[in-house]
This record gives sequence, structure tokens and C-alpha cells, in this order.
Amino acid sequence: MQQYKLQVILQEIMKKTISFQGKINQFQKNQIFEEDSLKAKIIKFQQYIVKKMNST
Repeated sequence: MQQYKLQVILQEIMKKTISFQGKINQFQKNQIFEEDSLKAKIIKFQQYIVKKMNST
């Protein structure tokens, strides 16, 4: 009986661990996407500055 309870507890811990791993992976993907987006904005702004400097 006690072993069964321990198995149930272990299964719950494993489910939550898998759930947290999924959330962490999604967070990391979002961070990478945001970083790439910011890099693209910086590059566009740098190009804009160069164009403005060349046109003056």
C-alpha cells in the first residue's frame, strides 16, 4: 500500500517535471525569437542611419 502511494507521488512529480520542461523550452524559444527580432530591428536602424548620413 505504501509502495503504491509512493508510485502515485512519483508519477505526479514526473508529470509536473515534464510540464515544467515544456514551459522552459517554450520560454527559451520565445527568448530566441525576441532576440532575433531585436537584432533585425537594430540592423534596420543602422541601415537607416547610414542612408541618412549618406544623403546629407
